[in-house]
Amino acid sequence: MTIRTLAAGLALTTIGAGSAIAQYAFTLDWRGDLYRANFTTGHAAFVGHVPYYITDIAYDATTKQLFGAGGGDFFSLDITTGASSYLGSSFLENGLGGMDFLNGTLYATYSTRIFRVDTSNGQPLDEIDADANNGGGSITFDPTGTRAYMLGYEPNVFSRKNLYREDLSGHVTILSTGWDNSTQAIHWLDGTMYVLSQDGGYYDYDPETGHSQGHTGKLENGIPGFHEWRAFTSANAVPEPSSVIAFSTLLFLARTRRSKGATPSMAAPKDVL
Repeated sequence: MTIRTLAAGLALTTIGAGSAIAQYAFTLDWRGDLYRANFTTGHAAFVGHVPYYITDIAYDATTKQLFGAGGGDFFSLDITTGASSYLGSSFLENGLGGMDFLNGTLYATYSTRIFRVDTSNGQPLDEIDADANNGGGSITFDPTGTRAYMLGYEPNVFSRKNLYREDLSGHVTILSTGWDNSTQAIHWLDGTMYVLSQDGGYYDYDPETGHSQGHTGKLENGIPGFHEWRAFTSANAVPEPSSVIAFSTLLFLARTRRSKGATPSMAAPKDVL
């Protein structure tokens, strides 16, 4: 395995802000509360409680299932209530680390390794890299499905983290070093990688260039001074709430009436999760 360092330190360059389509994610805090968050507005809507020791979550857009892992245990999580169903315990000493799906298959980090995982019981099936050097941290696959990006502690250093790229062929590149310990997770949302900090601050980030398009914000759940965010995973494939469907129906009817000469008045919708 070859490891190559591209840059020392996190260099974030803002290229320019612009409007973006709403990007949704399931988010998890350190108390075991699950939210569905709008990464365009920062609004986080409470979904329900999950086991407090879950450290990461992953959503399978193929089966529309949400999974959580922590403390060696593996759960399926109801996306509407957060209710958990215990599926099994990993034989790994400290359980699974960061998780993400690729083409319907769950992958997880553990120590310096990456495993393929059986979602029926949480057991690792096989290693795809025995020396990924990722520190067992957050993992996310790029939209092409050919690269994994990992945010993990530097070897034997637990005060800062590194960003790694794994080409899924045994080649690891250290893209940047010295990330603050409060940086909790990374994940691709609709073709854009986002970085989430413990205080809820987030921003888009191009891992190859270190640039940002200026899509920044902060998660808000209605609790002042809340600084306990832990993990997030894509939720864009989750159907919109019925309130959004109802609005779409009203909009269609309004347009139909307008085409017949009516001039209905309709207020712009509020941000809805």
